[in-house]
Amino acid sequence: MLHSKNRLIIAACIVFAFLLGVFTGKYFSEEAEINIPNHHFYQMSLLTWQGHAGDICFLLVPRIEQGRAIHDFWSKWQGQCGVSQLKEKLASVPKEKSVVWTDRPPRFEFPSETFRDELVEFAKSKGLDLSLSPRLDGEVYPEWEPRRQ
Repeated sequence: MLHSKNRLIIAACIVFAFLLGVFTGKYFSEEAEINIPNHHFYQMSLLTWQGHAGDICFLLVPRIEQGRAIHDFWSKWQGQCGVSQLKEKLASVPKEKSVVWTDRPPRFEFPSETFRDELVEFAKSKGLDLSLSPRLDGEVYPEWEPRRQ
């Protein structure tokens, strides 16, 4: 009986140490020194995807944090959903910053072309520079129309 209890404790310690190592390695193994272009400090990145209910879900992050948002498994959990929330968030971006809307990597995608044009016009009406940066390689995914509330 004593031996089986010790085995369970040892197995639990091994699993805990493994998970701790994975999470620690994920966040501390990134490069310490990288060259970030100056214009990335004045830009925001817009990443969008289709939510479960057909809503548009998005992340609006500073461009210098785009790499972490793209590669982080949980980045979509921090996103918000809804056309009105997206327009509200875009309207709150300072005028001196520009927004680059990208669909890289494939887990982030653009909605329909008509919606993209509508959002670019909305941004212009608020004095914001919103530009598209589509991926040029890989498969083309079907476009979808976001659900409007």
